Amino acid sequence: MIKHSIFLLLSIVVCLGAEAKTWDQVCTYEQLPNPEGVDPQIGALGTLPNGDIIAAFHRGEIMIFSNEKRKWQPWGSGLQEPLGMHVENQHSIVVVQRAELTRISDSDRDGLADTYQSICSAWGMSGNYHEFAFGAAKGPDGQFVVALGTASNGGGARPEIR
Repeated sequence: MIKHSIFLLLSIVVCLGAEAKTWDQVCTYEQLPNPEGVDPQIGALGTLPNGDIIAAFHRGEIMIFSNEKRKWQPWGSGLQEPLGMHVENQHSIVVVQRAELTRISDSDRDGLADTYQSICSAWGMSGNYHEFAFGAAKGPDGQFVVALGTASNGGGARPEIR
């Protein structure tokens, strides 16, 4: 009990000495243009080592916002509801999409993704509209972590189809 009381007392002292900051004191933001012809619902976002932004959109497109050119460039496509990304390097990302965890690479360095490798698709799906997969976080052991959303009761649970 004494250990808990000391911890609580130290926590209160630290918190009283902490200054609350507003968002504009700790970060800045810049409004970017939406990419033409793409539904701008972003499901996954990352920063490439060169500082460019890479985004996967709800309808499956992957695009890079070039800081130098100040515009969006297509990089890949064909994803199913991407909801998380891990940037491995300038030419490779890992994206979690509804049905699998996928490594996507530009192996010939021409500015377009050309390799889509399934890392894992071991989770089942019933087709319920609410079964989402999130994450692509990399754990301390080097393994990827994915969080799975469960089916919605209102959408009807069906037998697993995959």
